[in-house]
This record gives sequence, C-alpha cells and structure tokens, in this order.
Amino acid sequence: MSIDRRSFIVTASAGLGVLAAMGVITPQAAAEGAGSGVVRITPTSPMFPKQDPALVADFVGSAHRNFDRVKELTVANPELVVASWEWGFGDWETALGAASHMGRPDIGQYLLDHGARADIFSMVLLGKLDAVRAMITADTSLATTPGPHGISLLKHASSALGYPDASPEQKARAQQMYDFLKTVEGAGGPAEVYALDENAREEYVGRYLYGDGPDDAIVVSVNMQGTLSLKPGKGGAQPMVALGPDLFAFAAARTVRVQFERTDAKPTGVSVLAHSETVRATRE
Repeated sequence: MSIDRRSFIVTASAGLGVLAAMGVITPQAAAEGAGSGVVRITPTSPMFPKQDPALVADFVGSAHRNFDRVKELTVANPELVVASWEWGFGDWETALGAASHMGRPDIGQYLLDHGARADIFSMVLLGKLDAVRAMITADTSLATTPGPHGISLLKHASSALGYPDASPEQKARAQQMYDFLKTVEGAGGPAEVYALDENAREEYVGRYLYGDGPDDAIVVSVNMQGTLSLKPGKGGAQPMVALGPDLFAFAAARTVRVQFERTDAKPTGVSVLAHSETVRATRE
C-alpha cells in the first residue's frame, strides 16, 4: 500500500495525540507538531545515542558494594549490565568485573541473571570450579591474565572466600576454588619486582601539581591493600607496583611508568610516562 505525503501527515498528526496521552511527548509538543507533521524532541543526554558516561561510572562504581543502587539502575537501563568504565590508562571494568574482585556473589549473580557476560573471574566469584578448571585447561593464559585494576585470579578467589553472608555451601565452594588456584602457576599474579617497606611508601604520599586547574593534580596515597595508588586528574586511583627505587608501573597498565624525582633525598616531583604522552608534576 502506498501512502502519499498528505496521508502521511494526517496519520502522523493523529498519532501525536496518542503519544501525548501516553506521556511520551507534551500536549504542547503535540499541538505544535500537528501543524507541521513533524515532531522534534531533543535528547536529554549530549552523548545520544551512546550511554551517558556518568551513568556508566555510577553503575560500575556501585557494583563494588551498593547492591540496591545496582538493581535500581538495572531496572531503569538494563543495557548497563554490559557497559564498561575506564578508570585510567586502559583499566576497563564492567559491573560484573567489579562484583567479582570485591567478592560479591549476590551482585554478580544478579548481573548474570540480567544479561551480563560471564568470564573466568565471575566463575571464580561463584565457585564454579569445574568451569574454571576447564577454562584454564583449554587456555593456560587465562590463569595469568589479570582482571580490572590488575587483580589476579587468586585474589578474586580470596575475596569470594571472605564474603561475610555466604551460606555453608558457598563457603565450601569458595574454599575449594581458592585451594585449586593456589596450585595453578601464575594465578597469584606476577612476582614482586621490588619490595617497599611501610616507611618508603609513606614518603611518596601527597599531591603533585601539573597545572592551575582544580583537577590538575596527581594524588599519591596508600590504598586499603596497603599498596601505593596514584590518582591522575579526574581519573580513578590506580594501584601501582614498584619496579625499583622511585620507579613504578600501574598494576593494570604495566607499560606505563611513574618516575619520582628527589631533591635533598625527598620526593619532590613525579612524571607519568604513558606511551606518547608525558605529564610532569611538582609536589604541592
């Protein structure tokens, strides 16, 4: 059946009243559109048609520990379950990845039930020993591939083992998973290159400025695991690994280098060398 322009405009105009009644458009927009046959509604997000980065950041961040917020956002926007957020220097993470390294099987299972993509880290989280054993047998590189933030497979198992609300069955599966991964070469992550004692860590802590803006700073701190982290600008804090005196790499980006400079034996500056870009900052 062919529809000429006049028939299309009449049909479209009649449909505007239905859209207004449904609350999809305002009555004013319906009235304006009825005269022209064209309806224009501006996207609420400047990222249209992509997901709003702020929403993705909220979702992935919440998946670390805020189950109620995860459920709220999933109901409102189900496609967030496959979204990824970059914390910095290529450290990409999904909500399922966050739940996996935080040892939250409740959040992880919910995300999987709503379409998240399973991987070896989520299988470790849920104590799926047969699946993990089969995956590593099929490809041994899976044992040494780090998860978000450079967290090893064994540390994922350790986090799952510490879940306080686990049932006896969950605890047993988590223990079996941990015991198995302890026997897998490389599952604990790369060997430590250079050891830092507590006093050495503390001397790097502080703010290093590279510009005049409020976010033009590199912040070095000690994280919950007792290791140094670096927060560049508006990025998330990134755990670092020591490579030598005053030289570090990011746990999730081993090719990025962080070099501290000293004056009178104290760290007074830092340079971040990320491939083709170098940022130098001076201690505040």
